[in-house]
Amino acid sequence: MIPFMAVVAEDMTSVLLEMINNSSTGSIEVDVNDFTKTLANDVIADCVFGVNSSSPREERNELYKMGTEFFENNLKEVFLIILVDLAGATMSETENEATENIEGDLRDIFGLSPVEPYEDSGSEYVPEQRSRSSSRSLQDIFGDSSIEDNEEGQSTVFTNKNTRKRMRKENLWKKNVRKNKRARGEAYVNTKGVLIPAKQIDKGIRCICNQKCHEKIVQDRQKQLFSNFYALANFDLQSAYLYSLIHVVIKARSHVRVRDTTSDRVAGNITSKPKEFSRLYHLPEANGKHIRVCKSFFKQVLKVSDGRLTRVLKNKPLGDPAPIDKRGRHIPSNKTPETKVNEVKDFINTFPKYDSHYTRHKSETRQYLPPHLNLSIMYSEYKSKVEGSVSKYIFEKIFNENFNLTFHAPVTDSCKRCDNFKVQIDACDNNELSKKNELTIAKELHLRKAESAMKNLKLDMQNAKQDNDTTVIIFDLMKTLPTPVISTGISYYKRQLWTYCLGIHNAGTDEMFMYVWDESTASRGPQEIGSCLLKFIREHVHTKRLIMYSDQCGGQNRNIKVAVLCMHIVSSPQFTVENIDHKFTVSGHSFSSCDRAFGLVEKQKKYFPDIYVPEHWNNVILAARKKKPFKIVEMKRDDFISTKALETNITNRKISVDRSKVEWLKIQWILYNKSHPLSMFFKYSNETEVLFTEIFGKHKYKEKYVRYFTKMVASAMKHREEFQIYRPDVIHLLSEARKGRLKHDDKVSGERKDFGFASVPESVYGKKTVSRVWDHLDLVAQAVTFYLNGFDNIAATLSFALHELALQPEIQERLVREIKQHHTRNGGRLNVRSIQTMKYMDMVVSETLRLWPPETVLERVCARPFNLGKPNPKASTDYVVQRGERITIPVWSIHRDPIYFPNPKKFNPERFSEQNKANLNMCYMPFGSGPRNCIGSKFALCELKIILYYFLLFIEVYPSKRTCIPPKLSMDHASLQVNGAHWLMFKARSQF
Repeated sequence: MIPFMAVVAEDMTSVLLEMINNSSTGSIEVDVNDFTKTLANDVIADCVFGVNSSSPREERNELYKMGTEFFENNLKEVFLIILVDLAGATMSETENEATENIEGDLRDIFGLSPVEPYEDSGSEYVPEQRSRSSSRSLQDIFGDSSIEDNEEGQSTVFTNKNTRKRMRKENLWKKNVRKNKRARGEAYVNTKGVLIPAKQIDKGIRCICNQKCHEKIVQDRQKQLFSNFYALANFDLQSAYLYSLIHVVIKARSHVRVRDTTSDRVAGNITSKPKEFSRLYHLPEANGKHIRVCKSFFKQVLKVSDGRLTRVLKNKPLGDPAPIDKRGRHIPSNKTPETKVNEVKDFINTFPKYDSHYTRHKSETRQYLPPHLNLSIMYSEYKSKVEGSVSKYIFEKIFNENFNLTFHAPVTDSCKRCDNFKVQIDACDNNELSKKNELTIAKELHLRKAESAMKNLKLDMQNAKQDNDTTVIIFDLMKTLPTPVISTGISYYKRQLWTYCLGIHNAGTDEMFMYVWDESTASRGPQEIGSCLLKFIREHVHTKRLIMYSDQCGGQNRNIKVAVLCMHIVSSPQFTVENIDHKFTVSGHSFSSCDRAFGLVEKQKKYFPDIYVPEHWNNVILAARKKKPFKIVEMKRDDFISTKALETNITNRKISVDRSKVEWLKIQWILYNKSHPLSMFFKYSNETEVLFTEIFGKHKYKEKYVRYFTKMVASAMKHREEFQIYRPDVIHLLSEARKGRLKHDDKVSGERKDFGFASVPESVYGKKTVSRVWDHLDLVAQAVTFYLNGFDNIAATLSFALHELALQPEIQERLVREIKQHHTRNGGRLNVRSIQTMKYMDMVVSETLRLWPPETVLERVCARPFNLGKPNPKASTDYVVQRGERITIPVWSIHRDPIYFPNPKKFNPERFSEQNKANLNMCYMPFGSGPRNCIGSKFALCELKIILYYFLLFIEVYPSKRTCIPPKLSMDHASLQVNGAHWLMFKARSQF
C-alpha cells in the first residue's frame, strides 16, 4: 500500500505548493488539524475503500464529511459499542428496524448468504462477562448490607417526645447527683455543705473471731467485693445485694440471765428484748461459693452501718422482699383528683388540631392549634364552661404534660398522600377494621420513607463537611416571582412576567446559590434545571463524588433529561465527578435548606413594595440574608442547553436488566457511575441496605452512518468480483478472508520485518488455526474500524509532529537533509526497505509518539494472578492483581515520567538513537504492548513517514503568530488535539 500513500502525499503537497505560489507573501497560514485530517482521510480512503485520486473529489469529500461527523458526534459511542455488545441488552424496535434495513442493503448487493456460528480454537484467553459491580467504587453499593454500630456497640434508639413539656433531665439535678455519688461511694457535698469523703476499704482487715474471716477472704478479694458493691451505683440494688448475702434463721439456743426475772422486766431494769432470730453473714468467693463471715468483717469489707443492715432485714423473717427506698416517692395529699384531670383533657380535645409533615422526625405526635389561641384564652373558656375548675397552674400543667400541641400554624404545605390516608381512615367504620389496618400500615410506610430520606439528607450534610472528596447539594425551584409588583389596581388584571429562581445549597460550604432568569429567556422545565446544575457543577464541584437532593417533581427533577445529563457529567473528562447519587425526598415532607432560603426571600419581599423589572428581584434576594448573603447567578440565553443530542444517542428503557418494569414515579434514589457510562442504577427506597436495579440505555446506532459504510464496502467488493479487479488494499484482504484464502505468513522477509522502533511485534496469539465464516457485516466492521482508528489518530500525530518541527528548526533541517539524501540515493522511489534506512526519521516519529501518544491510556483485563511486589517501601505485603481485574496503564504519564525519560517535556529525538534504545526497557508503548497491541502500528508508521517525507521535501514549516505555545489540549476529543485551531505557517522550500 506504500505506492497509494505516496500518491496521496504527492497530490496534497502539489496542492499546497500551488496555494503558496498564489499567495502574495509566499507563505500560507494553515490549520494543521483540518489539513492533516484531510490528508489522513485520503490515505485511508485509498488504502481501505479504494477511493483514490482518480475518483471524483466529491466522493472523497463525502467520505471525509461522514467520517468527521461520525467521529465527532459519536465520540463516546464509538468506544461504547463494545460495552453495548458485551452487555447483551435487547434491541428496541427502532434498532431492529435499522438492522433489517442494513441486511436488506446487503441482500440487494450480495444476495442471501448463510451465517454460521463463530468458532475460535486459537485464543487461550476468554474474557469474562461484564459484571454489574466490576467498579471498585460500586462494591459498597451492590450487596453490602453491613450496619455499623455506635461506639458502645449498640444500635441507637430514638424515642419520640409525646408531650409539649420539655423532657426533664433528672440525672443532672443536684440532689440526684449527690445521691448517685453517695451510692457509688464517691465524695460528695451534703445538704449542709459539708464534704463527705469517699468510702475506702481499710488496708489489712483482720478479724479476731474464731472463724478467721480474713484468712478465708484474702485482701485482693476484699477490694474486689468492695468495688463490685459500689459499682452497682443504685441504693435499691445495693439493698437487694445485702439482702441476698444475709440469712435470717430462728435462733438455735437461748441463754438465761441471772437477773432476768419477771419483776425486773416489769420494773424496767431490762431494756433489750430477747432476740428471736439469728443472722448469718456471707461473702461470695470468685467461684460464686458463699463463705460465712462474722458481722464485723462483713461491715468492714462493704463499709455499711448497723442501721442500714437493720432496715434491709427488717421484714425478711416475714418473707418480704428487699425494701425499696421510698423517700420522695409518696403521693401528695393535695393531688388533683383523676376525674378533674380527665375533665381538663376532654375540654382540650374539643379544639380542632392540624398535623405537620416536617416535624415528625422530631416528634410524631406534634399537632398545631389555631394561631389565634393561647393558654389564657383556653383557660378562660374552660372556667366559663366547667364548674369547680382547677387552677390555671394545674390547667397548664395538664396541657404541657399530656399533650404535644403548639399554637402557631405549620409554615409548610401538607402532604396530599397523608391527607388522603387520613380521610380514608376516618371514613372506615367498625366493620372495616382490616381495611383500616391496611391504610394505617400504608400510611406508616409512607411516613417512614419520608423519615428515611430526611435522615439520609442530614447524615450526608454532616459527612460533606468532613469528606473532602464528596460534595452534597440540595436544589429546588422557588415559586414563580411576578413582575411588576405595584399597588396600581389595573396590574391585577394584566398578564405578568414571571421570574424563575433555582436555589442550590452546597452543604459542605453552606453557600446558597440562586440561579435567576425570566420566562423571556427560558422556561422552567428539566432542561433549564439541568442547565443550572451543569453550570454549578462545572464551576463549583471539584470532587469525585456528588450527592444531589431534590423533590420528586417529575417534570423538573426525576426524568430522562436530567438522567442523560448526569450520565454525560460522569463520563465527560470536563468534570471531575465520577459518581452521582441523586436522592429524592418525599413530597410534602421535604422541608429543606432551599425552602428556608425561599422563606427568607418571601419575608424580605414586604420591604420592597414596588418591583418594576425582573432584575429588581435580585435586590430582594441579596437583602434576604445578611450573614452569608445568597450568591446570585443570572442565567443568560446561551447558558441553557438542550439534551436532545444526548437523548437520541441512547434508548430510553422501560424495563431493567432483570426484566422488571421501571416505575419512574416510585424511584427514590438514582446512581450514575463513570465506569458504567450507559447505565442508570435505581431503587424505590432511600435505605442503603436495599440493592440497586440497573437500566442499560443501549446506544442507538446511527443508521445513516452504518448504511453508508456498509454500502461503500459491500459495493466495492461486489464490483471487484464482477470485473475481476485486483488492487492490493484492505478491501482485497477482506475479500480473501471471506473466501478463506487469507493465511498468516510465518516467513517474513528481512525488508518487511521492521517498520520502525515504535512498531510492535506481532503476537503469537491468533496465529493458530481459526475456523470462522465471515459474513458481510464482519467485513464492513473490520474496514470501518481500520478507517476510524487511522483517521483521527494519524491526523493528530501528524499535527504534533509538524508543530514540534516548526518550533525546533535545527531538528527539521537535520531531518530534511536525511530526506534529500534518501531522495537522491533512491531516485525519488520509496519502498519498505528504503524507509528503514532513514534512521533519523524513525527517531523523530518515535519521539513524537512518546510526547504525544495516540492512546493516552491502555486498559487490560488480568488473565491470571500476577504479583507486583510491594507497592511502597512501608508495605508489609505484596500486591497481587487477581484474574479478571481491570488494569489501566497510564501511557501519557509513563511517557512523561522523568525517571524513564529525563527532561520529559523536551522534544529530543536522540532518546531513540541506536545507543539509547536499550535504556527504554518496556516504558515506551505508543501502540500498546503484548498480545492485544495495535495491529495497525506498521501501517500507521509507514503512513506517517511517507507523508512527512513528501511534505518536508518541498515545504518548510514554522510557527505563526497564532501558534499556541505550549499547546493547550482539547477535552472534547478522544485523541490528543489542540483546543481550537492548530495554526502553523507553510512556505516552499527554497533549495532542493
